[in-house]
Amino acid sequence: MRILRFILSISVCGFVLVGLHGVSPLKAVQGGGQDAGMRPATGDAVSDALRGLSWRSIGPANMGGRVTAVQGVPGNPKIFWVAGADGGVWKTTDAGTTFQGVFEREWSYSVGALALAPSDHNVLWLGAGEGDPRNSVGYGNGVYRSTDGGMTWTHLGLDDSERIKRIRVHPQNPDIALVCALGKEWGDNETRGVFKTTDGGQSWRKVLYINQETGCSDLDLDPPQRVRRHVDLSPQTLAVRRRRQGDSTVCKPRHGRDLEKNRNHAP
Repeated sequence: MRILRFILSISVCGFVLVGLHGVSPLKAVQGGGQDAGMRPATGDAVSDALRGLSWRSIGPANMGGRVTAVQGVPGNPKIFWVAGADGGVWKTTDAGTTFQGVFEREWSYSVGALALAPSDHNVLWLGAGEGDPRNSVGYGNGVYRSTDGGMTWTHLGLDDSERIKRIRVHPQNPDIALVCALGKEWGDNETRGVFKTTDGGQSWRKVLYINQETGCSDLDLDPPQRVRRHVDLSPQTLAVRRRRQGDSTVCKPRHGRDLEKNRNHAP
């Protein structure tokens, strides 16, 4: 009886509130004011108390938007790809007048990174899973690569990375790439940091790793001096900036003392 009284109270209050705002209670619950008859009484007290109410969605919602990457072709402004955290890669060949979905049959839907090989514009690298954690976040299953401009894709591993923020490709060799893996948002895992491949993704070497709580949040390549990389590492409580200059490495928190120097296994 307590439940029934509660339901009846809520129903009455709802009708009174919409009535005070000058809206017909019957129209308010029948879908935005459209004339419709109330469902007939059934004789069941609970059903009759709820017969004037209608359902509405309260979530969870799939957040739209959040473009994670836009990759163009140098020298050709009409061709570029757009990737979204909420799913898919879209390609245009007419400067955005039309778009074609080119990443629709793979296991992962969320995209965190796109990179075009500077030496071969048919080779496109993709990192699955968005690299900007939030309350509603998409995850992926590693790295994909296309050799035909994004029309077909091959999955190349790093499945447990879940989120990849950035990929950088060697300026002269499309088979050499660096992957900035953020890793799991809600737990520890080993597939974090920076990974390198020299054989088109057939094998991977972990070239920068701090611990199971610290993932790579950004990475860039200095084209004139390809031995220099700039990497941001971001765990839950510490952000680390790491830079290689020649043979020496400095790994330093943004706030605090040096963590380590002169690591020889830098990328």
